[in-house]
Amino acid sequence: MKKKVFRYLGRSANKLDYYRFRFKQRTGLLGQPRILPFRGFGNDQQAILRGLVLEDKGQKLVHDNSNQWENATALFKRYISSETPRVQVKAYFQGQHKVVQTDSEGYFTLLSCQ
Repeated sequence: MKKKVFRYLGRSANKLDYYRFRFKQRTGLLGQPRILPFRGFGNDQQAILRGLVLEDKGQKLVHDNSNQWENATALFKRYISSETPRVQVKAYFQGQHKVVQTDSEGYFTLLSCQ
């Protein structure tokens, strides 16, 4: 029973995220995409890149002399990031380019081989 409830809630959240993304896209309210690369690895023959594509909300850097309100606001903006589902990410490696599409949560994995 608990599993079914969590599965239902997860699907509902994914659908809500998708419809929010589509609405912002159609109305022109969607911000610029921002790629957050994760640690990748590779050698002379191949490279594996992973990352996440988010909507850039213009988050400003927090400095040491920032007050608590600025810190809390920056934390909140980072926490409620808007994923960018089903967009294409292009990477270049050793003279070739590869294109991969993000999943419903905005994550991508790109394997480049010669």
